[in-house]
Amino acid sequence: MSINEYLNRINSESQAIFKESVKEEELFEKAHRMSSCVFTFAQILTNTSENKMLTTVSELLEAASMNMSLGFYRQAFSTLKHALELGLGAIYYSVYKMEEYDWQQEITTVDWHKIMDKDTGILSSRFAKAFYPEMEEAVKHYHESVAVLYRKLSEGGLGNSERWDWGFDGITLRYNPAQLKKYFALSAEVAEAILLLMFCRYARNLSIEQLDLVPGEVDQIPAIRRVLTGEE
Repeated sequence: MSINEYLNRINSESQAIFKESVKEEELFEKAHRMSSCVFTFAQILTNTSENKMLTTVSELLEAASMNMSLGFYRQAFSTLKHALELGLGAIYYSVYKMEEYDWQQEITTVDWHKIMDKDTGILSSRFAKAFYPEMEEAVKHYHESVAVLYRKLSEGGLGNSERWDWGFDGITLRYNPAQLKKYFALSAEVAEAILLLMFCRYARNLSIEQLDLVPGEVDQIPAIRRVLTGEE
């Protein structure tokens, strides 16, 4: 088999998977809506570096769904994990500007352990008290759920179940509806965690006019809705 024949076979398999995947139109639509929320929220921010980083996060969320639709399952989970790391990293760097400088100069990389530090990270009581004290309990609760989410994404990007089938003729792509459902569940959690922390970090610094531009879906995140309305 020539390389041209091989690549054309892979393309045909991927297109066949795409036709099956897009039957889950509602799931793709919801994922697209949430990535659009991250993008729209990012455009409200006046800090250029934070705006750019969070805009990139919205692009990563879109890219993850594209990978998923075409049958590149492992790549979809890895991209989703990258979106989570960069999204939370952007919020972390909005507080720790010297570390952001080191990251921009490629002196350091995004440090997940610092992001998740229970005392000084962005899922700590200290962070919530500094920017939106009423969200302290919600942020503390998300610390555990985000840690679990990160492990699931790591497993999704490295585990055997998302790998291609290999043979003497190269890789073979196959539609996997179970991976599709798993991806969209995790994608929703990633977007929700990023949006919740964006709200906690920035909401109190926005003008009334800017708050009006925050997508309505953000207010519907249960933890945020409870803070805003007092409803359980």
